[in-house]
Order: sequence, then structure tokens, then C-alpha cells
Amino acid sequence: MATDTTTLREAFRFHLEHGGYCTPPGRAQCALDAARAELALRAAVNAGRAIVDWDDDDISIADMADALESGEIEGPFVCMIYVGGEVVASLGGITLLPSDFGFSRARGYGRVIEAELALEAIDDLTGPISNREGIRRMLDNL
Repeated sequence: MATDTTTLREAFRFHLEHGGYCTPPGRAQCALDAARAELALRAAVNAGRAIVDWDDDDISIADMADALESGEIEGPFVCMIYVGGEVVASLGGITLLPSDFGFSRARGYGRVIEAELALEAIDDLTGPISNREGIRRMLDNL
């Protein structure tokens, strides 16, 4: 369990520094919720129950053309989370710094986006209703 606690702590610290929040419930609670959702998403992806798909978005963002051409930012992208072949959460028109690119673009701002989308899709990610309470209890105990 120490590794799980360490993983949750790292994710919490990341989201505390980089994620958004609202009051109430406050910055720490929002970071903890995002960290738990991120871990639930990772578990679902690792178990083959979910897919995170980053793709080019076809929207026009002409007002950012100079920044895109200079390489200051990359995009626009769309991020989608699939469960059971269905899109359960998505966001488009995303621009990222080149340093945000990594596995699944989940570094920096891309990681925050994936966690926020996972929050929206938490019921789909945690499986059938019979399993949800057990998974939530496990995440609460990390």
C-alpha cells in the first residue's frame, strides 16, 4: 500500500500546484479529487477498460496562428476518454506547450486535462455499480 500512497501523494502535489480549484470545497480537496480521478483513469486504462485518445482538433483558431507557426504552442487537440467504445468525456480546442508532450500527452497541462475529464467520467471508469463503492473506498484509503 506504501507505493499506492506514494503515487497518490505525488499526484495530489502535482494537481495542487498545477490544477484549478473552486471554493468550496477548496484547493486541497479539488487537488485530492483530481489525483484520485487520475489514478482511477490509470487503473481503468491499465485494465483495458478505458482508452485516452488525443487527436488533432479540426477547429479554427486563427487568433493563435502566430503562436502555432512559431512553435510556441501546439494544437489544437481534442482529448477523449472512451469506456466500452463510447466517449464518456471529452474536451477540444486544447493548445499545449511543446514541453507538455509525453506519453498520452499527460505531462503538464495535458495531465490536468485528463484528470479533469476523469472526474467527469468517474462512474464510468470505476465499473459496474456493484464495484464502484469498493473502488471508491480503496481510493479513499490511499
